[in-house]
Amino acid sequence: MKKRHAMIHIGVWLMFLMGLFFVGSKTNEVEAAPTKDAVFMGAPEGMTGIKDYFNIPGSYTIGEKVSNSAQILEKGDTVNTDIVQMTNGVENLSSIWGKMSSDNKEYNYFDISKKQTFSMWLYFGDKNFNYNKYNEDKNDIDSNNGSGEGMAFVIQNDDKGDDAISFYKGGLVSLLNPKTPIGFESLGIWGGTISPNSILSSSISSASEFKNGAIQNSFALEFDTQRNVSSGKDDVFDATLEKGSKQAKGQHIAWNYPASESTYQKNGSYFNMQHKDVIPNLDMSGDGSVSEAWKHFTFIYYPPENGNKPHISYSFDDKEYDGSIKPFNEWNIRGDGIKHDNIELDLSEFNLKSGQTKLRWGLTSSTGSTITNNAVIFESIPAVADVNATTNLYDYTQERDIPDSDKDSTVDDNVNNGDKLRFDYNLTYNSGFEYTGDIKTQINVPENVDFTADEDGNIGEIAYSETDIEKINASALNADGTINLTLRSMGSDNASVQVRLNGTANIGSNASAEKTAVLPAHTSYDSTHYTGDVMTPKFHINPLTDTLRLAPKDPDDDMTRTIKTGKEAVMDMNIKYQNGSTFGNNKVTVTTIVDGEKSVSDYTVDPSAADSDYSLVLSGLSVKSHDVEVYVTDSMHRISDHLKYTVNVEDKKLLLDVDNEREITMSSDDVLHITGSISHDDGSNFVGGLSRIAYYINGELRLYDMTKIDDDDKSIYEFKYDWNGSVFKEGDNELKIIAQDVDNLGNIVRESEPVTIKVYITNKLLQLTSDKNYKFQASNQSNESKILKRADKWTLDVTSAKTSWILTARSDGLMGSNGIPLSGDMIYRKDGNEYTLADDPVEIDRDGTVSTDKEITHIADEWLPTEGVLLKIQPNVSAGTYTGEIEWTLVDGLM
Repeated sequence: MKKRHAMIHIGVWLMFLMGLFFVGSKTNEVEAAPTKDAVFMGAPEGMTGIKDYFNIPGSYTIGEKVSNSAQILEKGDTVNTDIVQMTNGVENLSSIWGKMSSDNKEYNYFDISKKQTFSMWLYFGDKNFNYNKYNEDKNDIDSNNGSGEGMAFVIQNDDKGDDAISFYKGGLVSLLNPKTPIGFESLGIWGGTISPNSILSSSISSASEFKNGAIQNSFALEFDTQRNVSSGKDDVFDATLEKGSKQAKGQHIAWNYPASESTYQKNGSYFNMQHKDVIPNLDMSGDGSVSEAWKHFTFIYYPPENGNKPHISYSFDDKEYDGSIKPFNEWNIRGDGIKHDNIELDLSEFNLKSGQTKLRWGLTSSTGSTITNNAVIFESIPAVADVNATTNLYDYTQERDIPDSDKDSTVDDNVNNGDKLRFDYNLTYNSGFEYTGDIKTQINVPENVDFTADEDGNIGEIAYSETDIEKINASALNADGTINLTLRSMGSDNASVQVRLNGTANIGSNASAEKTAVLPAHTSYDSTHYTGDVMTPKFHINPLTDTLRLAPKDPDDDMTRTIKTGKEAVMDMNIKYQNGSTFGNNKVTVTTIVDGEKSVSDYTVDPSAADSDYSLVLSGLSVKSHDVEVYVTDSMHRISDHLKYTVNVEDKKLLLDVDNEREITMSSDDVLHITGSISHDDGSNFVGGLSRIAYYINGELRLYDMTKIDDDDKSIYEFKYDWNGSVFKEGDNELKIIAQDVDNLGNIVRESEPVTIKVYITNKLLQLTSDKNYKFQASNQSNESKILKRADKWTLDVTSAKTSWILTARSDGLMGSNGIPLSGDMIYRKDGNEYTLADDPVEIDRDGTVSTDKEITHIADEWLPTEGVLLKIQPNVSAGTYTGEIEWTLVDGLM
């Protein structure tokens, strides 16, 4: 928690007022200021123990020995935090540099390969108005000329290291001491000639020589509290003109490269300085109170990314004395990319060695003829403990992060009354050689938010990791709206902490309430090696005037869809407001979540309409059961009901129809003609080139056929393929046929049920071909027995090769449709002999020859009408239709 020593400050201020009372005309008025001791005692808290992190040269010897006025005042009886006092008198010169190494380890450096954020408080002494000077330069709004000279934030790679300082030379001084360390307008960093109060002319004739007096290989950001525009003297740095106007007006901040020739401009016998990205007319010097004396400063370096140059930004007076961050529109800032363009930094100015990324950083300061106290308090130093502090706001109800409208007023920062909110306070330890120490944290919770305890009595939590979480009990919330926490010391093994507070937006239940702005609320962090401040995002709370509803268009909708793969699932819905409001905008946002994957789209509506139909169409779903969730959000971020559907996607079946018999006997010289067709059970078309027939012979894949379908898609595809008998082995074979759909990569998407054909291959061929439906002639009922001839043509063929054979037949008789057997039997007549088929098998035909050629014997063709198989019936047979079977037996060889 940041402690601002208000009681001490007020006491000193009151004592000062009691001791000083001045009455005079306006032009002679002197503004009272607190003493240096009061300013130091009432300083904002910063880092402590910084003495080991810096080097402070005792003096500079460049020709003439000059003392360094900088000193570190450690926290104690006279100061309440570590303070670096840079100057404390007239004609002071000082510098303080981060210690680059300690115990042979890299230490307090500036790393150009990493983002670097420096945060500090600056004090520039009393204001000391010079009204004569003000009246002379009032057209330039130059009202702060009494306090001088100022300070500079410096990054350098000078060979002199910690002893680097600017020096003057020229004129009579050059005869005595060619190089004299001196401050004045140089602030200890810029180039120079002779002492500013010398009446001698400069002996330096060019900027290329003038720059040699600066700290070499450096960058400097100056805080100039004394405007140098004296005509005819070497005191004109701030007289540079740009488009007819002076670059640096009043107390100002600007930057450049001190050792670059382009930084300086010859002006007669003297030199002006080019000021880049000036922040002019600032109120730097101390005002009428301790709280106005300290000015906050933030410097951020962004390393090179994606081939771009590194860039910097800096802001001045961006915090209030209590540490709360000011509204962004009140910042004095440059290089932010919002108010002003990014500021690129040229790393070549540092004359880096190959692979070098570490530079020296620090501050320089100087005073002129006015007694001035310049001082610094460090809040954070990247190399010591680089900690990044941020906040963000998440709206659970709207399911989105709420942007901060402080920096950009055009963002959509609206939440609705009653929305569930979560405020996140994030600390990330990026790097450093020190742990922060325990971090005392004071959170001021935002207004218009209820932090009501959950069922366990908690309002939030502190998360050090996914599993290391501490709950924040509601009792931690004080009556004044603050929460005091102590966070664990942060370092490399505890690099992240997040404080989460859960609340509800609340501007009252009155629906006619106006939109309410919730201003940023301050949170402070205070530890030994890091102090910082953050503000919650600025946002607005809108009253809820109606509720957005989403319902199935059909009230009897069972919320389930079942489709075949490749088909669309359609869900019809209706969007409306419960109280009949109109949309007021031409679109709503539809959020669809399919199996946890979210997608968002806009849907156009009539702004003047009170409801609108919406159809969700899903396609390309895989074969399984899918969970589908849908809800709608309007322009006011009102969220509808969540509708949940189940979409069952079934794979379509691939059907295979093969025309051939399932058992075939053939010789190796024969050809097997396979024909058939494939189709899908849903009638869908085939996709060209992505379906095929797979043939397996005895378990081995032998062929993919039909690798390309006609260009025009079709729903039924007929196929054929001829197999030579020679591909089969002698004896039993299994030919398995499977239809397959495949994707573009040849992966099988689906398969048909297999069709298996048994193929018997023999060198001897013996095969019987018969009809399945033989008929006898019809007859009228008679008192006599009768012989019925065959009706139509009977097919009874024996195909043979390389074997003799015998064909026999028998039958169990015929059965009537009424279940009564026929009185009679089938008989076989030949050469005047008659044999009944009801007894033992009767020989029908035989061939005792063995031919190497295939022969076909058409047995039934050789029968006379009264020979062959006939039907003999008894007298008075009952009328009806009778059926039965003939069992043919074809035997290989003669018996």
